[in-house]
Amino acid sequence: MNDVYQVNYAVVVAAALIWHYTHFKHLAPVLAIALLFCGYVEDTLFYFLVPLFNPAIKFLTKGETLQMASGQFLPEQISGWLGWLGRTFLGRNIALDRSTFFALNAIAILIALLLFCKKCNPSDKTNTR
Repeated sequence: MNDVYQVNYAVVVAAALIWHYTHFKHLAPVLAIALLFCGYVEDTLFYFLVPLFNPAIKFLTKGETLQMASGQFLPEQISGWLGWLGRTFLGRNIALDRSTFFALNAIAILIALLLFCKKCNPSDKTNTR
C-alpha cells in the first residue's frame, strides 16, 4: 500500500508543479517546492503536525488517533520516495536515518528560501521604478 501511495503522491505533486509552471512560467517556486519534496520536508512536517491534528482525528473517528508504530515522536528512519525507488528498481528498501533526513530538510529549506528570496530572483521585476 505504501508503494501505491508513494507513486500516486509523486504523480499528483509532479502534475501540480507542471501545471503551475505551464500557467504562470515561474520556475523558482516550482524548483523550490520540488526541492522541499525531495528533501523530505513534508514527511518531517507530517510527524510534527500529527499531535496538533490528533484531537480532530479522534473526533472524526470516534476515539481513534494516529500513533507511530514505534511509539516515538519521530521514526528512527524514513524511506519515502527513495524507499519506493529502491524497492521498485533495486529490490530493497532504502531508508534514511534521522540525522540524514534532518540534514536533507535543512539543505532543502535553505535552498528553497534562496529561490523564494526576491533579491535572489533577478527575473522578479515587481519593484522597478
